[in-house]
Amino acid sequence: MNTKFDFKNIDQRQLAYIRPVEIAELPEEVRAQAEGRDHVYA
Repeated sequence: MNTKFDFKNIDQRQLAYIRPVEIAELPEEVRAQAEGRDHVYA
């Protein structure tokens, strides 16, 4: 997670944003698969 990366040569059209999502915000069928986690990344 702390690896430095040079973003100068990255194609901005292929950039994805990932954010933490609280398990409580997810539908029940997804929460059932969370196996004790507080959050996931989406």
